[in-house]
Amino acid sequence: MASVVESLWRTESGDLLPGKKVRRIHSAVEALSDTEEAVYTVLWTLSPGSAGEGERSAQAGYDLLVRKTQFSRKTIQRVIDKLLEKGFIEIQTPADIYARTPTVYRVLGFRKVWERLSERDRLHVARIGPGVVFAHPFETTEVMSGEATVVRQV
Repeated sequence: MASVVESLWRTESGDLLPGKKVRRIHSAVEALSDTEEAVYTVLWTLSPGSAGEGERSAQAGYDLLVRKTQFSRKTIQRVIDKLLEKGFIEIQTPADIYARTPTVYRVLGFRKVWERLSERDRLHVARIGPGVVFAHPFETTEVMSGEATVVRQV
């Protein structure tokens, strides 16, 4: 009985993926979905900067981002969380609801993000639905058990 064993990959949330869904990235922007890239671009362009700089500060509340992107507030909240998790932005100063001041974000340039992604071995992604997730090789061994093939993580 011949069997084909396909390479398996694991997302950072633990889901398994077939190797054909995973691709290596060559720049930081490839780790973003279209929606994430749109919000990132708005944040990056909110404060003028000089060419070649590695980061900028951007003061923006959800309302401003909703107006600039035409996305819903819920989408903006979700995308900001993803940009934080992926390392494209950091919170420099949290919003103050009493003083009515929006969050100040540290927006990292693509080169700086790429360095961080490389350091954390986040060099492969998979597109799942509208999103892009990081994936890592799932090391396996094949164990023959009767008629069934069991794949175990090493």
